[in-house]
Amino acid sequence: MNRKHQFPTPSPTGDKMIDLNFDRKNKAYQWTDPTTGEIFNFPGSGPAVKSEAWRFAISMLDPDIYQTAVSLIDRFPTLERVVWRGVERLLNGDVEILAAPVGDVVAMVASQSDVYGRHAIKNEDGYITCDCYAFVNMEAPLTPNGRRVCSHIAAYRLALTREERF
Repeated sequence: MNRKHQFPTPSPTGDKMIDLNFDRKNKAYQWTDPTTGEIFNFPGSGPAVKSEAWRFAISMLDPDIYQTAVSLIDRFPTLERVVWRGVERLLNGDVEILAAPVGDVVAMVASQSDVYGRHAIKNEDGYITCDCYAFVNMEAPLTPNGRRVCSHIAAYRLALTREERF
């Protein structure tokens, strides 16, 4: 039995998908490049192998976002988990940057714990905040300059870098 994990990825044609399959018999993840049809195998099981396959797929489908994420992690290693979760949120289309701020709110990012919920990203005098549990309860990691970063803020920052390229 194969298990399938799909992460939609926006593309100019709107048809790319990160489609990971786990082959239980061979204990390996597989990803098929939707552009070339080439199949890539990642032997083993568990979250580390799944992450390796997913990150490889991102590097192939959206090298700019992949490189931005890797650069952020190189600069701030403590943010690795939230940066990759931010990438996932961005590629799932979960980030809405508001055309004009509503009060201090500059963006809304979908919640993974509440399928109908969204978190407000605010710019409070140059300090970016989020109303999610991790940020409010000070569980989100800190950058060396003392700024707290949750996955929603990471997704927002990644979305801004994508907008700046155009």
